[in-house]
Amino acid sequence: MPAAAQMPAGIVQLGRFRSAALGVQRNYFVYLPPSYQSSPHRRFPVVYLLHGYAGDEAEWITHGGIAVVADSLIASGTTPFILVLPDGDRGYWVNWAQSPTYDECAANEELSEPAESGCARRWNYGDYIAHDLVQHVDGTYRTIAGREGRGIMGLSMGGTGALLLALTNSQLFGAAASLSAVAVPLAMTEGACDTGVRAAPTFDAFEAGRGSPSPKWRKLWGSDTSAWWRHDPERAAQHLRAAGGTAPALRMEVGRGDPLAGGNCTLDASLTLLGFTHQFLLWDGAHDWQSWRAHEGATLAWVVSHLSRVPDRGAAKDTE
Repeated sequence: MPAAAQMPAGIVQLGRFRSAALGVQRNYFVYLPPSYQSSPHRRFPVVYLLHGYAGDEAEWITHGGIAVVADSLIASGTTPFILVLPDGDRGYWVNWAQSPTYDECAANEELSEPAESGCARRWNYGDYIAHDLVQHVDGTYRTIAGREGRGIMGLSMGGTGALLLALTNSQLFGAAASLSAVAVPLAMTEGACDTGVRAAPTFDAFEAGRGSPSPKWRKLWGSDTSAWWRHDPERAAQHLRAAGGTAPALRMEVGRGDPLAGGNCTLDASLTLLGFTHQFLLWDGAHDWQSWRAHEGATLAWVVSHLSRVPDRGAAKDTE
């Protein structure tokens, strides 16, 4: 019998650039589809993939096998796309109210990498993605440089970041999806969907509910509760709705056995009350890569399906 045809493979490259928002250089990986080289006049939709709290720019590749997933989706007929996998340290993908100093970060016992790659001069991780990285990527690769061609997706901390960045920068992102997001970041308690998750009205109440002080999270959130909408998906959605902005396509997913399931169900109900059209999927699974690998392909395909396709105008026919 003849050998099976080998699936065309995209290219994964390591990039590096300086972020003005962070005051440091940061690495990222980029996946370029198989047709990127063979269709030199074509532009592609781009999806930003955000890692979780203990991850880095390689997490989606090493644990999720995302390059093979992307190759498979494209080979099965999904519009070819670019993936960008940035390093977000443990910054939650938002601008912190008060930046930890570089020395404070370097001395943090949780830091699992050299300070050079894990600490920043300014903790403006929201601007780092929405301004610095997007501008760099659009200037470096043949992207469709508009919200109609730009999506964002993440897991755990990255899922929260994907929702927040899309809701607070709706002019940039046309679609966003989360896997196991921290959907209610200041939740008094966590639990299953039938336990009811309530956000703390003040930071003192949050610490009291958790039973311990949280000086790091005070730096992130700050004391001005009127500004908390920038860090909380429900408040960000309320702000977008009040401002009359165009909402991105939204999709949230979580496992029934995930300790963050209750927060996701709470956010789903809140978005419904606000009139946001969105998808919410509750499946069997936990807060782990076994669950995320089972669903990442369908989620990525959903994001790409909401982005535009611009054909190669310099050739008679594209090579997929």
